[in-house]
Amino acid sequence: MASSKRAAQELKKINWDYLFQNYDFDDPEELELLEDLARSLQGEMVGLLIQLEDCTHGGLWKEAKAIVHRMKSSFGNIGMSRASTLCAEIQNALEAGDVAEGSHEITKLLEAQKSLLGGLEGLLTRIA
Repeated sequence: MASSKRAAQELKKINWDYLFQNYDFDDPEELELLEDLARSLQGEMVGLLIQLEDCTHGGLWKEAKAIVHRMKSSFGNIGMSRASTLCAEIQNALEAGDVAEGSHEITKLLEAQKSLLGGLEGLLTRIA
């Protein structure tokens, strides 16, 4: 259980090197863009995770793959690289037809909801 909690905590980490390379923190417009991206994901995340969970229960793997693809891009754009990587692993597993692995990784993502939201809040606190 402690390992699962630690893994969830890792997903919330922000890759600041990525952000500093891709956003000009001295430009208010770029900071506003980053903030908008983070707030958008923050507002959608719970709903996306509920949809994702519903897809797994209903065996709707194509739809689940589309949701994780969207989340992968969103996490990547705001520097949550580890969460983006997990979404990519889920997407790859589902594309390969490995439903068991995809489902297992989706469970990790769902269990990390609170941590992911905390990571978003931390990012927004630092850039606002």
